[in-house]
Amino acid sequence: MAKQNPIFTTIGKKTNEIPVEISYKILELFSGGLYSSPTKAIEELVANSFDAFASWVHVLISQDIDSENAIIAVVDDGDSMDIDGLKALWKIGESAKADEQKIDKNKRLPIGKFGIGKLATWVLSRELTHICKQKNKYLAVTMFYSNLDNNKTAENSKLNLDVRNLSKDEAKEALKTLATMNFDLNILFNNNVDSWTVSILSNLKPMVKDLKPGRLEWVLSTAMPLTPDFKSYLNNKEIKPIKLDTKPINKLIIGKNDKVADNLGFISDKNDMLPDEEKFGVTLPTLGRITGFV
Repeated sequence: MAKQNPIFTTIGKKTNEIPVEISYKILELFSGGLYSSPTKAIEELVANSFDAFASWVHVLISQDIDSENAIIAVVDDGDSMDIDGLKALWKIGESAKADEQKIDKNKRLPIGKFGIGKLATWVLSRELTHICKQKNKYLAVTMFYSNLDNNKTAENSKLNLDVRNLSKDEAKEALKTLATMNFDLNILFNNNVDSWTVSILSNLKPMVKDLKPGRLEWVLSTAMPLTPDFKSYLNNKEIKPIKLDTKPINKLIIGKNDKVADNLGFISDKNDMLPDEEKFGVTLPTLGRITGFV
């Protein structure tokens, strides 16, 4: 009896196609070389979430990674994709990450590999599904890498990926598998998150057996930038950047013994009624009172 495809790879109504052209040799060279460990492959997916201006990302790994239905999922609330975005995603070797307008607006520089990050998934799985919410619309696309694996001798493989439209109920049905991993689906469907992307790796390859949660946690804790507007989770446990454990050489508090403010003629003050991080401050003519530390 043939193995049945997971519901998230089939649910929805086909409304479009995405043409994809990939060289199998390039796929092996880039993915097999750059992402020769499973932890590095997942790190790249998390980097993609960061580059999409997400404020959080969840990495979910099935407890029984050897089971036939095991998956790895990466969920984030970053800028998701419409049909044009999904087509751009599968233009191999191209990337929209250097969008100057976005970078200037969000003050966040990209950290992922330009245009090839999605290929990291090939070393871990035979199927990659993206389910996206943007502007109250739900789209799903699945790449069946097995179609490439069956065509190794061709100089280039040309595929058409089906784009499926999903209703909200169908999106919930597709993502029920995340609930079995103790992920709260209400995070995605309570209307507080306008845009999100779920990347699901399924039909996993033998390399996933080398995936060690402790090692992955350490890699993610060291790889992600230290920034207050991005949090990452592994199986619902928040991963704290290891840089937070580094003892600082010095700590400068705005308004406390603030010689710069004094030299510029700005007023420094201390208000013991405020929380510790806001007790000291400096009043600027156009901004008012500011607080903070370096």
